[in-house]
Amino acid sequence: DPSSTEAVVGAKAAQEGIHRKDREREDRFRVEVINKFKEAEDALLRARELERRQREANTEEERQALAEEAHRAELEAKKLSEAAARAEESFRRTQSLVVVPVGAPVDAWKDAINLLPLIDTRRNAVSGTWDMQEGGRLLSDRSPHARLEIPFQLPQEYDFRMVFERRTGAGGVSIILSRGGHQFRCELGGESNTRFAFEAAKQAVETPEAKTDPMCLRNDVAYTAMIQVRANGAKMFLNGKPVLSWETDYADVGLNPLWKLRNTLRLGIGSHESETLFHRMELLEITGKGRRQEQPGSPVLKALDVVPAQLRPGLVAEYFHGTGFQSLALRRIDASIDYRWKETSPWAGGPNDSFSIRWTGYLHTPRTMRYFFSVTADDGVRMWIGEQQVLASWTGRTDTPRTFDCTLTEGYHKVTIEYYEVAYLAAIVLGWSTSPTNPPIPITAKSFFHSAVDDRPVMASRVPQMLGAMLGSTQNVTSIAMHPGGRLLAVAGEDRRVRLFDPVTQRDLNMVAIHPTGVLCAAFSPDGKQFATGTRDRDNRVRVWDTQNRTEVRSFEGPTASVQCLAYSPDGKQLAAGSYDRSIRVWTIDSQDDPVVLNGHLGAVEAVAFIAGGKRLVSASLDHTIRLWDVEKGKELHLVEAHADFVSSLAFSPGGRTLASGGWDGLIKLWDVDPESDPPMRELKVLPGGGIEVVCLAFSSDGRRLAAGGNDGVIRVWDPVEGREVKTLPGHGGRVSGVAFAPSGRTLVTGSADTTVRFWNLER
Repeated sequence: DPSSTEAVVGAKAAQEGIHRKDREREDRFRVEVINKFKEAEDALLRARELERRQREANTEEERQALAEEAHRAELEAKKLSEAAARAEESFRRTQSLVVVPVGAPVDAWKDAINLLPLIDTRRNAVSGTWDMQEGGRLLSDRSPHARLEIPFQLPQEYDFRMVFERRTGAGGVSIILSRGGHQFRCELGGESNTRFAFEAAKQAVETPEAKTDPMCLRNDVAYTAMIQVRANGAKMFLNGKPVLSWETDYADVGLNPLWKLRNTLRLGIGSHESETLFHRMELLEITGKGRRQEQPGSPVLKALDVVPAQLRPGLVAEYFHGTGFQSLALRRIDASIDYRWKETSPWAGGPNDSFSIRWTGYLHTPRTMRYFFSVTADDGVRMWIGEQQVLASWTGRTDTPRTFDCTLTEGYHKVTIEYYEVAYLAAIVLGWSTSPTNPPIPITAKSFFHSAVDDRPVMASRVPQMLGAMLGSTQNVTSIAMHPGGRLLAVAGEDRRVRLFDPVTQRDLNMVAIHPTGVLCAAFSPDGKQFATGTRDRDNRVRVWDTQNRTEVRSFEGPTASVQCLAYSPDGKQLAAGSYDRSIRVWTIDSQDDPVVLNGHLGAVEAVAFIAGGKRLVSASLDHTIRLWDVEKGKELHLVEAHADFVSSLAFSPGGRTLASGGWDGLIKLWDVDPESDPPMRELKVLPGGGIEVVCLAFSSDGRRLAAGGNDGVIRVWDPVEGREVKTLPGHGGRVSGVAFAPSGRTLVTGSADTTVRFWNLER
């Protein structure tokens, strides 16, 4: 009865009770969903760590066991992720939280067009390597400006939705859009993972709408992006939340040439220096009708108008140290591309592994017809005819020939073939046939030419700046440490030994400290009289050795898993160890007291470093965070989510205020650390690493140089003040596991999983 006060009050109370229960239920469901995603993320972190340990394993038996364990962990992570997704879907359905276009019915997406089945990666890839994975998911590689065109002509107005996850790096994920033939781009996580933006090129590249974020995307996390394209502008939502809104009539809107597609009426996706997995892509027609376009047949590529008299036989071949064309060693003319080097170098004095080659010139076709190409290569290869990428297989070793076909008109076609070799057997053979049923034969010398002006031989086979190389271990070199006075170099390896070398003469001093299991880390005390070592599973001890006579003077127990990293306090009285068991232990070396145990990380601790004064400590972990600790109180003071992926290394500048962190997102970040400030850690600068995982870091003694060892076997040296890369040092055939400067700062020493230690002159 609306006229009854008691009835109204009672109804209102009943309504409030219902709403309160709804809120309680919503909070409970939300916590359950968050916990499920947390479980899935923890499981995925474990799987990734097992994969990393598999790559570093000593024996085939250990590798196989870790591979099986990693597979089980991956399946468990997938199961938990699917359960979390179902829980979230149920939660959203129950709470009606699904974001849909204004005015559209709740179930509008049930009529959406599934775009993934339309894609043929061989036909639709414009740049980079694209592979269709199990379950119909699409994977891009780490190429810069990798992009793929979807064979669907867009309607006038539409919504596009995709589910994706960036696997590696910190580059942006792109959606290339079009309205009436005017193309533009939406970038997620651009500018080293700090920017969302709509980008359009008129006279110059512009970002008419952008939003910055310290960390836009986290690696190995699935995101849902939805873009609405309307006549008066575009909007972008991420995980249901509005991020960008751009009002435009699209007049004079164009696309940066680095991201252009072949057809201006189509949709495209892309990634930059970051492997990205696309789980789902859907398009909802709002105004007008789109149209699926048939896949084109074999492309027809026209010959160039060249003067044969100005050409010379063979291709210009450029041979580089490093798998990414880092340092030119040799330029010569190769008659053809038919090489089986196996375990030898492709040029005199060059390396057997970790090199790359680029061939350029012209391919002569005797008649207009369809040609079937085959490339057998170990490891990666890609090829362009004219401006069109016809082959992109920039991946690891494979026994399967890469094939493609195209129609070439009679005459001379400009060609570029790129190849890289990581390790083990090396080979590349380029062949062709005129029928898909005929086996390909190697293309002979009579078909290859180059311009006479490009015939400029170069020979400089030694890696620039390298002073020497020596065997550091019979197995992986896991860590190196420089004596404070520069007199000794300690090299730790998976062969259970720590060897001492003279860094000036590069001579093995035959001083060996032997351990029961593989040694993962080593560090000298500040006075150089001692050095400490940490070992892997089944031992998990920290040992302290007398430097002069190599006798063990102290042993610490405690970690329940591998000891990943070590650091002495500035006064040398304390020793910190980070472990795969997620803990940090700090011992007072001359005391029998139990260690201070610092718990809080959710993943293995990969690096530790004391702050000047020794009372505070910073640590880095596979949980993507850096944490600041009060050692005396055993208390966490500050936490920062530092990188979008594993944080693998830390290094303080000589002044003790600037901290460098390296991550598997390929970034190096510089931080101002002052425990008395609020906040105590402040990001100063980001140094991009090209998407290559950063494994180790070291500052020179004057702080003017910062060396970073990469997972690709390359060392990059930075000017940390100006934020620019000053040297690139290729040469290692495996990931760089340790970097250390001599006290003078002129010599850099590096250790690698290829078992070698190398010395570099940074003044050349």
